Amino acid sequence: MRKRLGKAGDRAMKRVVIALAACALMASPAFAQKDDRNAAASANTQANNSGAPVNENQGFAGSTSSSPSSGVAPPTPGADGIVFFDEDDAAMAAAIAEARRTYPQFLAAFDIAPPLRQADYMVKVALATPDGGEEHIWVDNLRVDGDRMFGTLANEPGNLPGMRRGSPIEIDHALVSDWSIDGSEGMYGNYTTRVMLPHMNEADAAALRESLTRTPLPLDWTT
Repeated sequence: MRKRLGKAGDRAMKRVVIALAACALMASPAFAQKDDRNAAASANTQANNSGAPVNENQGFAGSTSSSPSSGVAPPTPGADGIVFFDEDDAAMAAAIAEARRTYPQFLAAFDIAPPLRQADYMVKVALATPDGGEEHIWVDNLRVDGDRMFGTLANEPGNLPGMRRGSPIEIDHALVSDWSIDGSEGMYGNYTTRVMLPHMNEADAAALRESLTRTPLPLDWTT
């Protein structure tokens, strides 16, 4: 079975649509991670000023470092900027595991962030698709009500009937597969996005790298 990955967010300034670039969208039969995160930051900043989403899902090469003998199929590009990863892809699994390990720190930082700064926080969540898979899609406009967290889809979903960019959802913390904080140094987190970079075309990957921080965690966080 495969999952599909996409990019990241889709926020006016520093985001793209969660389909391939800065964060990813996953779907099981197709681990599709849509990492559309206006991650082509500097190059796309002006276009984003208009409020139009920057789609970094396009141009995924589909190449991978997995060896043919590993038994794991390489990532392959799909329609509408979606890249398919095998659910056993070791690099992607490790990225998600690390994002989940550090997620409590993300939540703690979100809790103490000023309201205006909370707009810079996003999570990627795995939502069930009609074909029995999952679509990992970015969620922004986060808000907490007691132990519950809510937000809105930051991208146009690829296979979530009845939902669209801006649709409200309640976030199941157990289904979070990545997180992102847009800080002064760049975008923190984005573990899945960093794994997807080698499978993007060079121009898009280079622009995205410019928007990401050197390391996923802020320097004042514990490792």
